[in-house]
This record gives sequence, C-alpha cells and structure tokens, in this order.
Amino acid sequence: MTLLLMGGMSARAYDFEVDGLCYTKIPCGELICTSYQVTLSPNPYGYRGDIVIPAMVHYDGVDYEVLHIGANAFEGCTELTSVTVQDGYLAMVAFNAFKNCPQLRKVDLPASLNVLDDNLFTNSPLLDTIVLRGSTPPTPAFINPFDGLNDHAVILVRCGCRGTYQSNPTYAGLTIVDDCNSPLAIEVPDAQKRGLRAWPNPTVERVTVEAASPVSLFDLSGRELSRQTPIDGQASINLQGLLPGVYLLRSGAETLRLVVR
Repeated sequence: MTLLLMGGMSARAYDFEVDGLCYTKIPCGELICTSYQVTLSPNPYGYRGDIVIPAMVHYDGVDYEVLHIGANAFEGCTELTSVTVQDGYLAMVAFNAFKNCPQLRKVDLPASLNVLDDNLFTNSPLLDTIVLRGSTPPTPAFINPFDGLNDHAVILVRCGCRGTYQSNPTYAGLTIVDDCNSPLAIEVPDAQKRGLRAWPNPTVERVTVEAASPVSLFDLSGRELSRQTPIDGQASINLQGLLPGVYLLRSGAETLRLVVR
C-alpha cells in the first residue's frame, strides 16, 4: 500500500522506518529468499547529527541485512555531521549519497564495502575524514567516486593497506593514511566544538591556533614537526619550509587537520 506524506509531499519512497532511518526492501526476484536485504533510503525530512547505520535492522518480525546506501540517501542534509556504517553486509554506496552536506565531517564505511558510485562527496566542504576499513580498495561503479571531493579530506585505511590503496588509479592524488601510529586514529570530528581552532585554514606560511594546552604539529606519518605553548590561549606557528599538503594539529586529546598550500 502506498502512503502519502502530510503537507503535500510526494508518495513515500521507502518501505519502512526504524529509529529514524528509512529503508527500501530489495526484492528476491524469482529466487526463494534465504536472507532479506534493504537499501538505506533518503528521509523526506532529512537526516541530521551523527548517524549510525546498523549492519542489520529488525522490522515486523524480520531481520534485514543493510546491503546498500541508496542514491541521494543523504544529499542536501544540511545538519548531517557524520555517518558510520556498522560492519556486516554493506556492499555498495550509490551515487550522490553524501553530496551537498555542508556540515558533514566524517564518513566511516565497513570492510564489506565493494563498490562506490559516482559523485559521492561533491560539495561537502567540511568533510575531512573518510574511513575505508577494507583491505582491498572499493571499486568505482562508473566514473571516479571521489570527483568533487575537497582537497583537505583524508582517506583513513587499515594498518598496512596504504600501499594497496595508493597503487589503485581510483585513489591517485588522494591523501591516504593508515591507522598504525597516526594521530588520525583519534576521534576528531568535534574537535573544533571543544575549543581547538586554527585560522586561516587552508593557509600558506603561518597559522594561528587557539588552544588550552601545548600544541604540536604532525605530518601524516605521525612525526612531530613543532611544539608550542599558547600564550593567553593562542599560538602562532611558522609553516615556512613545509611542503603543501595535509598536516595535523594536536592539543591534549584534540586533533585538527591543517591544509598547507
């Protein structure tokens, strides 16, 4: 049965909703279902905050494996800050899934992921961390899924897998870091909210940092390049001589990405 949404919206484009997440059933076709699967679908009212997608969802007496993130699933969600998918069954992220999300900072995708579709991250300017947990890089469906990704985003991969990703043409030109010893392993999306700030960012020769404790500058291998103690809550760090790229500022338990041009 097709239900109509209130307020004159178009017909509902999903089959059921659990914990604020909308799902569409994947038909078995002519086969006898040995398992039941769903696609995570757009919510007509949008998603907001930190979203966690379960590996399996229970509805009406049936357990459904979450197999896909559907096309446009989070597109245009202006208050979305992060998306994490629990490890399990997710195989594909469809086109435009994280497009036009102005507050999105982190996307964490499981080892089961096989395929990334087109234009996934276009025009999401604050996105700084994409976690890919598989030892094998997900393949593109058609064109490069990272087209339109901002230039300060970091791809965080499993320890020992950096070379595998770097040798894959789809990932050429991206900043790829493994989680062996890097400060990137620290949870960072809310760092700015807790008080660690840096400006301008991106920058060229110098950055001003606001922090409550000593500030260290790291490269992406985890090597400490400098350390300063703030005076009246601020420190000015000279960046002359550094190669253009992504660096990390760390103060206490807080970590912030810094782009040097």
